[in-house]
Amino acid sequence: MKKLLLLCCGLLLGSGLYAQQIEGYNFSVAFGYTIPVGSFASSDWKSNGSGLANNGLSLDLAYNYTPDRTFGLTGGLYFSNLTTNDTSISSRLESMMGKLLNRTITDQDRRKINYESNDWRWGSVLIGPRLVLPCGKGVFDAKILSGVQYTYLPYQQMVLKNTDNRTYNIETADKNKFSLPFRFSTSYSCPIQNKISFKIQADYYRANTSYDLNEQIINESSQQLVNPTAVESYKIHIQTVSIGVGLVYDLN
Repeated sequence: MKKLLLLCCGLLLGSGLYAQQIEGYNFSVAFGYTIPVGSFASSDWKSNGSGLANNGLSLDLAYNYTPDRTFGLTGGLYFSNLTTNDTSISSRLESMMGKLLNRTITDQDRRKINYESNDWRWGSVLIGPRLVLPCGKGVFDAKILSGVQYTYLPYQQMVLKNTDNRTYNIETADKNKFSLPFRFSTSYSCPIQNKISFKIQADYYRANTSYDLNEQIINESSQQLVNPTAVESYKIHIQTVSIGVGLVYDLN
């Protein structure tokens, strides 16, 4: 972190050698460190609104058009990957497995259980207005963006092959979802070379999604369901804050 701060200070001090072009077109790429907030960060596995999300990373690709020195338009792609709280997910699935078995999970059961979970991932196509304010040799901007989000839901599965010729299976029913996201982003960029600027950005992101967990008992001989599929539904409010660094390239 100290090296990053020294690098940023050095770039800012050296920015006086160049002037950044405000009007026209530019393209930017930025990498960020993303932190879940609100119920999305909650590790309470008993709540159907908890996201059980940990910190992660983001990638921001943006194309900016600024016809004058104040207002413009931004469009681009935004990707995020956040790990999940593995302990909370396994506790939730184990509790559901106990209800499916109608008894308490034992250590012998745990040795037979196959468990799998993965990360929260999403990609968004975003567009919105951009406010631009010259600040010395650099530029401060603020953007309000919305569009379409495609979420790769965290796949969760727990399987137990029991001695009663039955397989007890709990898994995510939905693999992905479309939703409407909202993003507020601010950044400060300063020129470090001709046509190239260094930028620091911060943003807030939110979207809604949902998924189901199916609970099934399968006869191993016939591969038929022993019981009707039971479903538990979860409605998740995705909320994150990010801070990142990147480069802006002047296309004029």
